[in-house]
Amino acid sequence: IESHTQSLEMRRQIFGHKPHPYIAGSLHNLASAHSALGDAVKAMEYSTQSLEMQRQVFGDKPHPAIADSLNNLGSAYSALG
Repeated sequence: IESHTQSLEMRRQIFGHKPHPYIAGSLHNLASAHSALGDAVKAMEYSTQSLEMQRQVFGDKPHPAIADSLNNLGSAYSALG
């Protein structure tokens, strides 16, 4: 988690606060890490942030990164029961 958090912070320093695929990727990685550790609530938070940013970057057209975030979000909801 710590390495993913550092990566996210560094990417935000590099790319600023505007939507960027690398920032969305870091959010996605944090969601996956929290999910693997059993923290579905945090996984949902990061998946939602990643999905929102990816939709800002890629629009409404189908994209693999958007599909991955939707998958993470669905897994987190499933883990909550």
